[in-house]
Amino acid sequence: MAVASATPFVTGPVFAASAPALTAVVRYEQADSRLTYSGPWTTASTVSASGGSFAFADSSGSSVTIRFTGTHLSWIAKRSPLYGKAKVTLDGKSIGTVDLYSATAQWQQKVWGTGALAFGSHAVTIAWTGLKRTAAKGANIDVDAVEVTAAPLSPMQAAGQRVIYSYPGLTPSASLLSLISHGEAAGVVFFADNISSDAQIRAVIKTLDEAEASPDNPVQAPLLLMTDQEGGQIRRLSGAPLLSEKADRPVGRARYPGHGGRQGRRSESARGGHEPQPGARA
Repeated sequence: MAVASATPFVTGPVFAASAPALTAVVRYEQADSRLTYSGPWTTASTVSASGGSFAFADSSGSSVTIRFTGTHLSWIAKRSPLYGKAKVTLDGKSIGTVDLYSATAQWQQKVWGTGALAFGSHAVTIAWTGLKRTAAKGANIDVDAVEVTAAPLSPMQAAGQRVIYSYPGLTPSASLLSLISHGEAAGVVFFADNISSDAQIRAVIKTLDEAEASPDNPVQAPLLLMTDQEGGQIRRLSGAPLLSEKADRPVGRARYPGHGGRQGRRSESARGGHEPQPGARA
């Protein structure tokens, strides 16, 4: 998987070319940014709902649009005696109505699905109609969550999700961005020559995020951005820590008193450097 101007680091088992295609099904809760609401909606909290809450509406003009990239979407909702019929539109085409009525409350039900779609960007709109069956005591509609199925991963994409890349200089290469935008890279590791300032590395991360967000990328997982900053001989970036915890501790001294091992000459409170905790992604 060598790529010009990028160096791969294999992070796990690489799938052989004959490996079966992989698919990913990802659940998005009703508060996810991929869901855009119009009109009045109410959020209610309950342990019965997916993620602990759901949104419902009972007013004219209430609708929600879900934009996604993949091959299928399932709408997950509550059924209830108080619920009526919602109008569903897929990619601008009316599909009809979905009846959310049930004689008893039923949670986290897959009430509708798109069927198989060509991989790409799609939009589903769910709208309040005020329609209901005679037995229903109300015409509410609701959204608890949606599940999106991405396209099957190709062998190159499946293998790429086990590989972390580095690159020389301050700017990621076009070939690396292409790998990311097509789902063929799991992440990027930064070294000292990749960073000149906070503003510069923020711009790089923005570029990498934009590549990851490409509609050609079927991978429903965040791009990993990382560095290795242990101190001592392992210092990929300038600055602290100057010494790793291991380098600053006498050989044979227990890291935590009372947890076994020989105690060194210095007490735990006298330790100098601390091994940094993994940082949150920008």
